Amino acid sequence: MDVPVRGSPENADHKRRPWRFHRFVPGLFLAVVLVVGACGSSGPTPTSTPAGASAPAGASAPVASPSSASATPAATPSVSPGASGPIASLAAPTPETSRTAHIPVVTCPTTFGLPDETMAPVPSTMTATVSTAVAAQVAFYSNGTRTLLGPKGWHCEAAVGVDGSSSMTITPPGQATPTGSPPPDHQAVTAYTGGACVGCIATMACGLFPEAWKLFDQPGSSCPTTSPAGELISRPVPRSAVFEDPPGVAGTGEPSGGRYRALGLLVFDPGTGAAGSGTDFPSALKITCTLPAAMDQVCDEIVEGAH
Repeated sequence: MDVPVRGSPENADHKRRPWRFHRFVPGLFLAVVLVVGACGSSGPTPTSTPAGASAPAGASAPVASPSSASATPAATPSVSPGASGPIASLAAPTPETSRTAHIPVVTCPTTFGLPDETMAPVPSTMTATVSTAVAAQVAFYSNGTRTLLGPKGWHCEAAVGVDGSSSMTITPPGQATPTGSPPPDHQAVTAYTGGACVGCIATMACGLFPEAWKLFDQPGSSCPTTSPAGELISRPVPRSAVFEDPPGVAGTGEPSGGRYRALGLLVFDPGTGAAGSGTDFPSALKITCTLPAAMDQVCDEIVEGAH
């Protein structure tokens, strides 16, 4: 299940990416090779599943992509709380000078649903184009197939289910590692994918992509999540949404609703086929970053790199 990661080995070529939030490429996530299996496989649950839906084999752990960050600003309109749609946008951050930096890679302990699955090789360093201030504060966390940028010196745990669903959770030292989604007041960087569990994909995406609920076709059922008042949403390209849940707003972020801002990315693709059909299968990816205000720039880089 190889996925592009945000960063690359030191000898890789690099290209500067346009300013954050304006070039999310959800098509990259379709490169995930899903392991098709029963939705009730062992592993953590990325999100609550609707009545009658199978639980994911493992909470989803998307990989942050290796594209570089950019320092070129772009004018964007501000958005009132709860706004969404193609014209909605988060306020533009102050541009900062970026450079190619060598970022250490930390191996993330991973639980696999398949007994014969093992961790792929993990490089010792990767490079990314980030500001000098951010480069000094971050590390890549990887299990060989999934790589996510997070604060340096933190703890990482991941799981990959039989059905291809996966999770990755990065938390600070001294904070208890959650068995599911971290509590609202916790600092964390999380990533989830739905694998081949259609109910999991529909539940994860339907709050920001109502059409996703059509994947879970059961009479009388409805999407269990909605975008709350106060949540800011921008849709830089079709099938992707950048969300921001201010402190105290329990929204799309996992976690959210606590003392920290939750900034994240949700990518949904309806696909064109069904599991096992050999055609494009539906997919969903969600990344959330909750850090203290002094580390907002780090969250910006984490979310920006997840494409």
